[in-house]
Amino acid sequence: MDKTCKKLLKYAHSDGAPEQFAFWIFEDAMSLYAKECKLPIEEMYNAVQYLISEGWAEYVDTQSGNHSGVKLTHKGVHYKEFLRRERFSKILIPMVVSVLTRLLIDGIQRLLPLILK
Repeated sequence: MDKTCKKLLKYAHSDGAPEQFAFWIFEDAMSLYAKECKLPIEEMYNAVQYLISEGWAEYVDTQSGNHSGVKLTHKGVHYKEFLRRERFSKILIPMVVSVLTRLLIDGIQRLLPLILK
């Protein structure tokens, strides 16, 4: 997730309960939100699309089925926890596997001459 998306998620959490956060996707409203987040409108649109595609947010539809707004999903409401888990799985787990592999290789290299005798 990039800085723009994080900025948008922080904005969604800055005003009341994030579970209830939603915003209109009409151009005037998007311009206002982009201005408040200090983002160009194009970046705002792109960030919203990315958040939706990755499951951090979802569209709110009218009764006729047209998209009228965007709201956070469970993942978006608890984004800090999900990002922490993501970092853990992408950084810490490979490091642990690497260390264990190195220890296993060192152990085999030391034991192999003893086994072959």
